[in-house]
Amino acid sequence: MQFPRYERIKNLETKKMSILVEIAFFVVAFLFILFSIFFGKDTLEFIKLKKTERDLEYFSEIVYEYKKLYRYLPGDDPFAEIRCPSSMYIENGNASGYIGDSDSINEEEQAIRHLRCAKILSGDVDEKYINYPRNSYGGIFKFSYINLNGEKFNIIKVYKIPLEVMKKIDKNLDDGDLKTGRILVIKERKNKKKEDVLIYILKVY
Repeated sequence: MQFPRYERIKNLETKKMSILVEIAFFVVAFLFILFSIFFGKDTLEFIKLKKTERDLEYFSEIVYEYKKLYRYLPGDDPFAEIRCPSSMYIENGNASGYIGDSDSINEEEQAIRHLRCAKILSGDVDEKYINYPRNSYGGIFKFSYINLNGEKFNIIKVYKIPLEVMKKIDKNLDDGDLKTGRILVIKERKNKKKEDVLIYILKVY
């Protein structure tokens, strides 16, 4: 039995359309593979860079937010135990105006706990060993302070950032020179070795 002419034409058009769809699929797949080979790594590095920059700005903002709420810096807050009475590991800071200059407690660790207690930073306030926020390169963010040319500054430290990435962050967020401005690189001794650490100076008073 033969199909009417219009049905044969319709069937042929359907087959052509199916072939075109398959060709388009393979072209897209091929282009995707080429993109992954030639641009995938660069795209991933770009995403990691931008996330690190956003994280730096975010951690800077939450320090300002905490001080605006409580008049003290996280970690340095002398009333943290009152604010978080049920926590086992919350300790008061020394109210010096700087994070990490206490001889009696670890204010760098307490900064994370204070922020978590205030619900400004996510995470478990009562974990026994603090998990510092991680960056895209496998290192951590840590709040601290530094003495530069006889003057103290509160800072964010960022660990395990490649030097070339540090330069890009400085160019995008600061003055492009890792020896001047708010973004600097310092040498920090760890396990008898020195490593480059990115620091971001916080403008809080």
